[in-house]
Amino acid sequence: MIRQRGMLPRGLAVAACALLAACSQAPIVEREPESATTDALRGSPNAAFEKQQRDRARDLSQQGYFGEATVAWEVLALLRPDVPEYAEGLRHARSRIESRVAQRLQQAEQARKRGEADQASQLYLQVLSDDPLNAQAADALRAIERDRNKRNHLGKLSRLTLTKNSMAAAQVPRSASESAVDRNDLEHANLLMHQGEYAEAVRLLERYVKANPQDEGARKSLAEACYQQAERLAATEPKTAAALYQRALKLDPNHGSAARRIRQSTRP
Repeated sequence: MIRQRGMLPRGLAVAACALLAACSQAPIVEREPESATTDALRGSPNAAFEKQQRDRARDLSQQGYFGEATVAWEVLALLRPDVPEYAEGLRHARSRIESRVAQRLQQAEQARKRGEADQASQLYLQVLSDDPLNAQAADALRAIERDRNKRNHLGKLSRLTLTKNSMAAAQVPRSASESAVDRNDLEHANLLMHQGEYAEAVRLLERYVKANPQDEGARKSLAEACYQQAERLAATEPKTAAALYQRALKLDPNHGSAARRIRQSTRP
């Protein structure tokens, strides 16, 4: 057999083709680059907890829950101050909170100037949810509640106490400091109601109503606080909730929701 010049032997050519085919079909595996945080986790004695906390902090940040994200990043930064991602995540979350608080404060002030007290209150409460120690928002909420209380209660009280005979025969005059304490209790209780702190609101309102039994508006506020606290305890403390429903209805006989709950509890 005469071999043509430049051609490979048949056996060698077959082997070369097989090798090329195998190379072309073999998958190319690329290793994903690992971050510095992933490398750091390998050397952490609390790797499982740290990873869980890191994933939670990332998810909360992405969803815009920067208050909760800040707490998660703070835990990580304290646990591993040597990991840059944790310090950066904490700085970013705090920065977003500051920006959002400033924006909501501005919106709340604008709503208040327009006379939209309810909208302003909601915005101030959102500020406090991000920054619980924000004095500007807390002071503004107290001022809004003061104005609302004046409109709802103080006018009635002043008309009731204008008659000289009733003034002479009624109660012993109270000091200005005692009256100021009462007003502060009422304002604080209304603020707590907005924040969902019903148990503490009940305590303050009971003290206020005891000192001011003629204040119908405060009695209705206490009834509502009792009802809301009962709703919160109904599943875990049904006996306490039942007593609170009864208390709410006694304070405000027109409280339809409390009456309905009592009827439901007495059905066979």
